[in-house]
Amino acid sequence: MRKAFFLTLLITLIGANSYSQTLNNKVPNKTPFYKEAQANNGIKCKMSVDDVLRQQSFDIDHPKSEKAGQIALALIEELNFVYYKTDNNMVDQINNHLDSINKSIKEAEEHGMNTTMFKADIDFIETLKKSK
Repeated sequence: MRKAFFLTLLITLIGANSYSQTLNNKVPNKTPFYKEAQANNGIKCKMSVDDVLRQQSFDIDHPKSEKAGQIALALIEELNFVYYKTDNNMVDQINNHLDSINKSIKEAEEHGMNTTMFKADIDFIETLKKSK
């Protein structure tokens, strides 16, 4: 009786493992772009746009929040492009992205946004500008 129980348990576990592996092979890779894009210099700010908005001096439901969200999203997207291109030796293709980042930073300052969560990324951008 015990042998039958353990044999059934073993077969069940092996079958479950095979099923799990089959599912894993069929599920598309859901890795966010910023994680794929960074080999060495990934974006330092790991906050979502909503998290960035929660760090602002104004309430997340305030009308300023919509524009702040757009600015944060633009910063995150452009930073991802810069890191991706620097990691893949395409530094000659980042000028437009640097301009967009500078524009977004200026808009953030004019909007009264807290951008301290992007400090390490902004410092990295400054080193790129100095090396050009």
